[in-house]
Amino acid sequence: MQWHYVLSFFLCLGVYGFPSYLEGSVGKVVSARLSGKVNDAVRSHDKRLSLGLASKPIKVTGEHEFIPPNFEKGDQRGPCPGLNALANHGYISRKGVTSLVEVAGAINQVYGMGVDLATILATMGTVFVGNPLSLNPGFSI
Repeated sequence: MQWHYVLSFFLCLGVYGFPSYLEGSVGKVVSARLSGKVNDAVRSHDKRLSLGLASKPIKVTGEHEFIPPNFEKGDQRGPCPGLNALANHGYISRKGVTSLVEVAGAINQVYGMGVDLATILATMGTVFVGNPLSLNPGFSI
């Protein structure tokens, strides 16, 4: 019979651990917190979209004019259309062999990806297809 008292005591401890649940129903509290998080996410998404990257066009003339790869001279291209476009327009080496720093900067400048994501993608390219142990770590696109 005494174990009932102990059990009811331990069941009540959870209420004291979360006093916000004493004020109202759990559904209202969870709904309010969830809608707050959704509103924060929408606001941060709007901030990211309003960077104005689309307001200035990407240069595709002059230094960044399209030049198709010359495979007879040893130019290389890979399965990624994004990296191929960067190489064809001269944002990275037109040969198709690039460095981690060069590709991260080009991805950020042309595609508007964050530096963190561009660095992760460039590192993956270097590790999986390139030579990460070299003094000049690079990879073929």
